[in-house]
Amino acid sequence: MKDLLRDRRTIMAMMVLPVTLIPIILTVVTHFTFPDPEAARLKEIRLAVFSNNGNGADLVEQFRLRKDVKLFENISPYEFKQLILDDSLDFGLIIEENFDQQIKAGQAGGLKLFLDYSFGDTLLYSRFASTVRSYRKSVIEERLEALGSNTDILNPFDTDITDVKPSENMIGSFAGSVLPLFFIMFSFMGAMYPAIDLFTGEKERGTIETLLVLPASKLQILSGKMLVIITTGVISGLLTFLGIYLYIYFHRDLPIISNILDFQSTLIILPMTIPLTTFFAGLLIPASIYAKSFKEAQSLLQPLIILIMIPVVIAMIPGIKLSTQTALIPIFNIALASKEVVAGSINYTLLIPVYISLFIIAAIGILLAKHWFNNESNIFRT
Repeated sequence: MKDLLRDRRTIMAMMVLPVTLIPIILTVVTHFTFPDPEAARLKEIRLAVFSNNGNGADLVEQFRLRKDVKLFENISPYEFKQLILDDSLDFGLIIEENFDQQIKAGQAGGLKLFLDYSFGDTLLYSRFASTVRSYRKSVIEERLEALGSNTDILNPFDTDITDVKPSENMIGSFAGSVLPLFFIMFSFMGAMYPAIDLFTGEKERGTIETLLVLPASKLQILSGKMLVIITTGVISGLLTFLGIYLYIYFHRDLPIISNILDFQSTLIILPMTIPLTTFFAGLLIPASIYAKSFKEAQSLLQPLIILIMIPVVIAMIPGIKLSTQTALIPIFNIALASKEVVAGSINYTLLIPVYISLFIIAAIGILLAKHWFNNESNIFRT
């Protein structure tokens, strides 16, 4: 173990990358995926209006009276699209010809709106739309008053909406989807380099022969090496959680972020890395024994990362949930269980088949490694 900790590749894969790379990646993803709603609320709305010979003066005046709106009335409508794409404008509004005449005649006047409808701009749009709604309401009230009625005739009932999956759960679901992507990948990488060094490295250094003539059985030698591989993989998985907690710590001022991964969720998810890493060791050891050189071992093992990540990526698809069937699919079940634990929607009884399947594949990994290591023709391949 001490020899491994002196290896720079092991240190990078097991310790440095999880702790440093994860906070950076999550910070960048959060910045572009979930913009600060407070910043969008306070941001000045840059609105260009083309009124077609003074149409819609009442609507334009409502925008002009708003302190959070910067109004431009001398920009050609042909420039709206490019100015919005260049982030020089937020919205471009064309009030169509005969708008006032149509409103007075009880008809529908035409408005044409240009915008970049990304996540951040939906918040801006709600602020912009509030003025349009206010103007529409005033027009409707005038029309109903002229008919001797009121707005209640248009609103036969009120609806009280309760969101059973609040934004915290939505963010939790997103975080839970990303979490297994990190800890599964880094658990594998944390186990991969020690596996290469303990088997392929021994062959390259010519010490594997000396090791095999020691007064210890092959099972004892394999068990010791496998335990080191599992330990480094689990430590790497643990440091993945540390990296996530560092990210949460640096964003603790945002309540929606600070609650995405609590200590209880970590205690549920983290033990899954032990049987998972045992299975990884069972895959890594035969390939490391088979390889003649470090370069060959890397070329054999790196494609496994892609194969392992496929079920994790599939589990990130919205709508796929943990069930009695999916709980039995290795790796896929960890990804789904992690997603639902973090989102707070886990059915805890389904964790039983998850752990059963994980221990089964761990046993398969141990038997595979034992079978491969017992055959000397695999060790001394020429």
